[in-house]
Amino acid sequence: MDGLQISNLKTLREFMCKTQHKVYAEPGGPESYEAKMISELIREIDRLRPLGSDGKHGKLHTYYCQCDLTADERTDLYWSSITWEDVQ
Repeated sequence: MDGLQISNLKTLREFMCKTQHKVYAEPGGPESYEAKMISELIREIDRLRPLGSDGKHGKLHTYYCQCDLTADERTDLYWSSITWEDVQ
């Protein structure tokens, strides 16, 4: 295999949540370096593929969420995600 290939952010998030649960169950769990890193990874996944208050992705699309979008929809999402700070 030529490095890690992540085919689905949803599956990766589910895996990270299960891993987080196991790490939290260990002594010193929530305060451990591993738990903090897993939390950061989950937050980053949520930035790329946001979830609503009901825990579902629904129509909260981003350029990176890996949903089946048309090329025009994806382009619109890309340009709407760029901020003035990105341009400077």
